[in-house]
Amino acid sequence: MAETYFLEGRILEVCSCMGPCPCWVADDPDNGFCDSFNCYHIDKGHIKGVDVSGLNVMWVCYIPGNVLAGNWNWVLIVDSNGTPEQQELLLQALNGDIPGPFGGAAALVSDKRGTMAAPITWEIVDGTGTLEVGEGGTLVRSRMAPYRGPDGNPTTLYNHAWTTIGDAPAYLAKYEYADVDVPLGGYKWSYSGRNAIMGHFRFVAP
Repeated sequence: MAETYFLEGRILEVCSCMGPCPCWVADDPDNGFCDSFNCYHIDKGHIKGVDVSGLNVMWVCYIPGNVLAGNWNWVLIVDSNGTPEQQELLLQALNGDIPGPFGGAAALVSDKRGTMAAPITWEIVDGTGTLEVGEGGTLVRSRMAPYRGPDGNPTTLYNHAWTTIGDAPAYLAKYEYADVDVPLGGYKWSYSGRNAIMGHFRFVAP
């Protein structure tokens, strides 16, 4: 049987917690809630035979308590550089309409506030760089760099209780700034010097 989708790439997760992210060890978020976004940059992949390499898809969300308790709300944003067919398939995968690991978080969302297309500029190399969504970062903008150990290599987290990247290691990071203004979902917040998580993902749906 042919794969429904194969997607391989990199993820950036940013949230309002001071860090490292408590969700990854199934602990409660700082201050009892989490403002967050996750962006998936697809280095290579296809969905139902349609190539989606080089595109991005993401969610902006609010988590009212422990990540595993659910009751999230979110908005999905897809890369406007994609064709209408590519955009629709990426949204279906992330939203769980196409079953598979890419949409695993969707079951925790009780309030899906809509979808939109916007330019997404991913300029992150080896865990350092920027993400901008909307023209000039009008919707989302962030700059981050990884924590590093005594040997200079990025600090990693394995065997996590909660994950948005499967079994791959997560790289712990801190952002310089993270600004969100997405009227569709009612999201407007700005933080500095807090948690970011980065990593590689490889998702296959039969």
